[in-house]
Amino acid sequence: MYESGCVIFTHDVLSVPMTKISKNKTSLKSARDLFALWPSIVVFADDIAVPYVTAQMMRYRGSIAPRHWPAVVAAAKRRGFTGITLELLLSLRSKQKQSSQKSERGNAEQTPRHAQAG
Repeated sequence: MYESGCVIFTHDVLSVPMTKISKNKTSLKSARDLFALWPSIVVFADDIAVPYVTAQMMRYRGSIAPRHWPAVVAAAKRRGFTGITLELLLSLRSKQKQSSQKSERGNAEQTPRHAQAG
């Protein structure tokens, strides 16, 4: 059911902002945005046929392992989400890796030299 720019899932108490996805331009900026398309992490896990704890760890890490990408693309298609492709998942993973590398470099720069010698 659609109401005032939000998707309301009547079987769940979850309300998430509408995300417009098209083939040409997507508003997904991270794996977390992708997870938000599903009504819950339990439903996401069921849709891609992984244990709940696996889906939970994906969401926690903010990344989806490449071996799960085909299942994610197929599940998104079944749910009517357009624009979720292997290329998009690769792009999200690249952004996530770049972000984590920057934060690791930033942490290394903040660590005193005597602490780095170990």
